[in-house]
Amino acid sequence: MLRTYGLSTKAVIHIAGSIYHDIIPASEMGLKTIWVNRYKEPLPTNVDPTYTVDDLREILEIL
Repeated sequence: MLRTYGLSTKAVIHIAGSIYHDIIPASEMGLKTIWVNRYKEPLPTNVDPTYTVDDLREILEIL
């Protein structure tokens, strides 16, 4: 997607609910991330999302 649209990693923020399938890989790619933690799961020690929210409404304040 970055190549297709000519975007830098600084221009993209990845929003997802899966810490393992989305947030970790996106972070490793250098993307900013928003983890939607609906179930109040504990944050694994090796992960540092840019933002963590409880529901999608909170994303409006970030964006």
